[in-house]
Amino acid sequence: MSIGRLQELYLFRGKKAPFHHEFLVAGFGDDGREIESWMRIERSARTQGGSSGLPAGVESYGPLLGGVGARETISFSTSKATLSTNANELAKVILPAPTTLPIFIIAVGRQIQSTTNSNEKYQLFTTNCRWYSRRNFLNILQWCDIAKIPATALWKGTETSLERIQAKLEKERFGGSKLVDLRAKGLDYRNLIHLASSQSGGDSKRLSRAVLDPILESLMTTTLDPEERSVLIADLLTKRSHVVASEDLPQALEDAERAIKLMRDLPKNAFRRDEQLVWSLGALAHALLLDGRYEEAIPLLRESLELDDPRSHTFAMRLAELGVNHRFLGNMEEAIKALRQSAHLLGRMEGSDWTDTRLQRANILIILAQTFEGLDRDKEALPIRQEIVSMRRDLPGKDDDGDDLLTLALINLAKCAIPAEHYEAAQQASKEAIRRCRADTKNDHMLFMALLLSSHASYALDDMKTAIQNITAAMDLRSAADDSDEDTATRSRGSLLMTRSKYFLQIGDAHHALADIEAAITLSEAAHDHNPADSRIANKLWEMQFAAGNLLKRLDRADDALDAYRNAVNVRRPAVEADPEGPEQLVLELVLSLEGCATMLKELDRPNSAKFFAEETIYYLRLRNRSSVSSTNTSEALRMTLLRHTQYLSELGDEEEALALATEAAEISERLEADQLQVSALMHKMLQEVKNGYPERAIVTAEACFELCETRLSDRRDLRSLALTTYARALDEVGKHAEAAVKQEESISILREVADFTTLDAKTQLAQRLGKIAEYYQDAGIFDKALVSINEAVGRYRTLYEEGEAAGMEYTRSIARKASILFSLNRRKEAKIALDEEFEMLKIVLVSKSVDEILEQADARHSDAMIHTMNGKPADALDCARQHVLLTRLAWSFEPRYSKADDGKDEEEEKPKSVLETALFGLGMIATMNGYRMDAAEAMLEAFQLSQGLNLDLDGDIMQKLIADTTETELA
Repeated sequence: MSIGRLQELYLFRGKKAPFHHEFLVAGFGDDGREIESWMRIERSARTQGGSSGLPAGVESYGPLLGGVGARETISFSTSKATLSTNANELAKVILPAPTTLPIFIIAVGRQIQSTTNSNEKYQLFTTNCRWYSRRNFLNILQWCDIAKIPATALWKGTETSLERIQAKLEKERFGGSKLVDLRAKGLDYRNLIHLASSQSGGDSKRLSRAVLDPILESLMTTTLDPEERSVLIADLLTKRSHVVASEDLPQALEDAERAIKLMRDLPKNAFRRDEQLVWSLGALAHALLLDGRYEEAIPLLRESLELDDPRSHTFAMRLAELGVNHRFLGNMEEAIKALRQSAHLLGRMEGSDWTDTRLQRANILIILAQTFEGLDRDKEALPIRQEIVSMRRDLPGKDDDGDDLLTLALINLAKCAIPAEHYEAAQQASKEAIRRCRADTKNDHMLFMALLLSSHASYALDDMKTAIQNITAAMDLRSAADDSDEDTATRSRGSLLMTRSKYFLQIGDAHHALADIEAAITLSEAAHDHNPADSRIANKLWEMQFAAGNLLKRLDRADDALDAYRNAVNVRRPAVEADPEGPEQLVLELVLSLEGCATMLKELDRPNSAKFFAEETIYYLRLRNRSSVSSTNTSEALRMTLLRHTQYLSELGDEEEALALATEAAEISERLEADQLQVSALMHKMLQEVKNGYPERAIVTAEACFELCETRLSDRRDLRSLALTTYARALDEVGKHAEAAVKQEESISILREVADFTTLDAKTQLAQRLGKIAEYYQDAGIFDKALVSINEAVGRYRTLYEEGEAAGMEYTRSIARKASILFSLNRRKEAKIALDEEFEMLKIVLVSKSVDEILEQADARHSDAMIHTMNGKPADALDCARQHVLLTRLAWSFEPRYSKADDGKDEEEEKPKSVLETALFGLGMIATMNGYRMDAAEAMLEAFQLSQGLNLDLDGDIMQKLIADTTETELA
């Protein structure tokens, strides 16, 4: 329970001679209740034994307010009589209830502190107990008069006026210095100003000009020391500037400027000049901040900091204001620095205003956290948010909207923790916020936010059950309590449905996910029909249609996905056609929708329609790119679209059109002056030229690409390495295999220097390029160097495979290349070992394939062998023939998987063996045609052995001729 407001104030004089000690007794209580808290305030010559003759049980504290010479004591009791023993009542003031400007205990405390500070040293015959108690008593009466509080004043039990009591106190003998001398008048005004500030609880909004203006008018006409009056006027003007700033900004600026001028006109050593100048500079800076004149406010704040004590509270608050101004100007690092220092200083301050200081520090930390969050530096904001939550636990309360501050801090902590990827902290904070909100049934909005954040955190932690439960609860809460307009409510429900659909997808529940998306689309379509001009609804509807297309595509429902993408196109196309130079985002979203249509049509094997949508995509991007509002984003989107369409046209066999688009992409990259993009475009162009049968042009393009890397991207050694790889491919296509191998070796040399080989991509790139070197050297007939490269490639692929990086097929192919090279070196024993190793790997990587699928691959290798033979590539022909045999042998090893016929006979029993024998015969024939007699003999011999069991009619003359033409050494 609070102590309440000041209701009664007494001035007592002790009965004991010779000094007749005087003191104050103040009574505090809530309106309508009996006064239960009494406080005795006094300054005495001696402090031993507590206060002057008070009975046991009275709590006394002294000396107070930090001064050894000041002998102030404050005593508390529940009884006025206990505190006024052996004393007579001189004067009394009664404050009626209710009053618009109540005086609380903090105001009385600051009042007596001001009196103490004016004359800290006790003087027996001047600033004694009578001076102290009467000074404070009169200040309260003066405040009641100026603040228009209808208080009742009594002198020795008789009601009278302020002037009468003042006159009575002046006539009293032994009253110390005259109460109406100039110094005392100055003290009176200072105390009145302190009371005006204190009764507002430090909130300038609770002050009013009705209170301040009378004090200012009185001060203008009162005879005072000129310097002291200037300081007092500046103080009042400064406070009035704060009061009127929100309503009358010009007046606030004028008051603060007048106050500063008054202080600047005083001598620099004038009493309280610098202290008051600090406050006045702060008032003007505050008014300038409200006026948006941040740059003008900063020098004033810096000046106030130079004048102020770095250990003071005002210094810390000015630092905070400096940080806020820098924040508005976008000087975020300066803002962070100032706000950090301010929070640090306030954290070291303790005293009578400790609670207020902690509240101010919490608010500054909130601004600091918001600054970090605005810079996407959520990880730095997170510990600040956690500290705010910790402070709110010690400082409970509600904001102006009635929201619980701790709950709000927990929600903000969860908001910060999610992008900072501290999902456990987000989940813990949001769960506590949910518990607190459910205990406060009036706070549905905060409960909604807490549920939503908890669902996001749970989703990130893969707790899908909790995520779905919380977002469903949030949707139910929003549906029941949503008092926003219909369109806003529709967008909100649609967003929640889309989010929940994502959660359903995460657990593989595509049915419910699609249902949520369709429900969201239905809501948005209805809203769009109701208000077609609302771009926000159209944006949401496009997002939902596009998401539906992506989901249906994922579910392999190509026809439905195509319809969804078409709907997305229909949402976006009108806005783009109505204003081709409108927002770029709309064009890019239309492009995404058109590309979605094209992709689905490709899957549905409708190439003409797919080409139409792809060309329409290019049309809109070209249109935008040629407009006056073209941007780098549009040009880059056009470049990428051209490259994608190039690949598709190449697949369809339209190589000339593909080359034209690749050339256009390269030209766009050059116009962008983005060297890296230009390199990429040139590489695509070179590859297309190779496909089109223009190897010489490909060489020119590759050289241009390499030169660009050398001259303008010398610091990007990774791009130089990639350009060398492209250059090597072009050289290989024109038959310069050895030169290609050298370029590829240079590429690998750079890759070894710059790549991070802890990543899968770098490991795979190195293995692939080593394999290419082996291929180039093999084609050039330099088999020893080819073997060195392929050995390293095999080793690296083996490591990737053993580490579980799914490189099984690449590993198998590298072994096949190794076997081919070993055969070329006539190291047949090692080659056959490599083939056995390849066979074992094929068993693993093709284990999921059916026998028919494996045999189809084998037939394809046989066709390749025949093509290579006709093209004069004997080594490649023989390699393909060996692969034909190897795959056929693999099918034979899978023979037990053949199904039985209904009559129990294995109809397929003979098929694998006969196919293998045919494959061996084919290998022998291709080896014979290409001059590889030993390979031909071995294949024919094995085929002959198989034929004995199958009684196949082989041409014996061919076998005899092969054996006769083979030397005994080779046969052995």
